[in-house]
Amino acid sequence: MVKSGKNFLNKGIIKLLILDALYDKEAHGYEIIKKISSKFKGIYEPSPGIIYPTLELLLDQELIGEKIENGKRVYYLTEKGKMVRDDGLNVLTSFLNKKIQPNERVKVIEQLYNIKNVIYEKLYELDEDKLRTLYEYLDELLQKIKRL
Repeated sequence: MVKSGKNFLNKGIIKLLILDALYDKEAHGYEIIKKISSKFKGIYEPSPGIIYPTLELLLDQELIGEKIENGKRVYYLTEKGKMVRDDGLNVLTSFLNKKIQPNERVKVIEQLYNIKNVIYEKLYELDEDKLRTLYEYLDELLQKIKRL
């Protein structure tokens, strides 16, 4: 999964992604990261180093507001933020469609993400024999990939 937004996001797109993530429901920073990641089908997840400074900028621009709930900052969209999001929706939709169009590279990244998730789900359910078998499968796959 791509973790950094550098060279991946166009200028201003991260702002629109955050505004869009807050459009239906307020959220804290981690939830915003996960909402954005889900739009990219797991091939991109913005880092906290991108999200939190952008949240501060959006607060300064009065596009979002914040409140404290259960000791966490929760962000919400202001009326001004809704207008900016609505105005930029076509740009955002076009950007997302371009970035997540199925191609072989995206398919490989999605499959890696799927494999990781299945392994994490099963890791503590497997007995020692099955763990050994899983390791052998993964080692065999790794060796085949190295030979490509």
